[in-house]
Amino acid sequence: MTNSFDPYILSFAFAVLVVSVLGFNVLSRSGKVQRSNFYFQIAWVCIALFPVLVIFSIFPSSKLEGTVLGFSVAGAFGGWVFVWWFGSSRALKALDYDQLQAEASRLEKELADQKAIAPQKGFDEVLPSGIARSFTIRTTTKKITLITGNIFDFKKADAWVNSENTNMQMARFFEGSVSGTIRFLGAKKDKNTSEIQEDVIAEDLARKVDGRKSVPASSVFVTTAGELEASHKVKRIFHVAAVQGEPDQGFRPVADLGRCVTRVLEAADGKEQSKAGIRSILFPILGTGHGGAQVDKVAKVLIDATITYLAGSPQSGLQEIFFIAREQSKKVAFENTLLQHERLQAA
Repeated sequence: MTNSFDPYILSFAFAVLVVSVLGFNVLSRSGKVQRSNFYFQIAWVCIALFPVLVIFSIFPSSKLEGTVLGFSVAGAFGGWVFVWWFGSSRALKALDYDQLQAEASRLEKELADQKAIAPQKGFDEVLPSGIARSFTIRTTTKKITLITGNIFDFKKADAWVNSENTNMQMARFFEGSVSGTIRFLGAKKDKNTSEIQEDVIAEDLARKVDGRKSVPASSVFVTTAGELEASHKVKRIFHVAAVQGEPDQGFRPVADLGRCVTRVLEAADGKEQSKAGIRSILFPILGTGHGGAQVDKVAKVLIDATITYLAGSPQSGLQEIFFIAREQSKKVAFENTLLQHERLQAA
């Protein structure tokens, strides 16, 4: 039989294509993919009609036979079903992918927004352990080094400083403060259960305080390092009264945190500690934990006191003073102070 071209069917095919493509684009941009799945199917039913109508308007006697989803189809109907099934399934998969991409972009933006407002809400990024920056005091060989992360991981200082209250009451083992951490690490523990057997550092501190209920601000007591000597090579713990408590108010930093630093350094240079070989000391950023002091203001006080003592004590055996910043905000504030200090140069 001779093929007979039918212009009316061809015109109808193009009309169906234009309407269905426009509808598909509108649905694609609606942002409501799940609600629009039914309408996508309708759009692809129409799109599928286009090639079928074109082929059968030009070659009305042509055939397409095959199996779709377990059903046998043939002829014009077969062509239409095949194009609809193939096109709609691929289009919906593409839309699912686009939706996932959009969701991923939304979550990334949300995370970035949360990071931007975190300091305002009281959240702060905890840093990995490592050395951030090291500086030399001009005209000397003495160094001030800023480290980051958890004190658990630091094993390079001969002595650690415990920022303590004026009652010299160490924090409980699991409070998460420097005082609690030092107390826990220095205690003797059962090798199998890790239960505390002897509260070595706290008991030694109690002996040194000798029954006093409180001590003057910036007082320093030197104790054994307990198990820290074996695990972290720490020889001594310097407990300095850097915060004081008030009923119903909690803790606040003592008036002169710089004097706390000076008293610790003086104690480290004392005859007994010099014999022990104290050449380096690790300080927390005093008063900025439970004391609540502002890091940028405290940083300058602590650094100035350290520089003044070391530069003015050429006979001092101390070679390096470490400060530890656990959170990002403390690291940034302390590092900026170090970088801007006129009496320091990068090591």
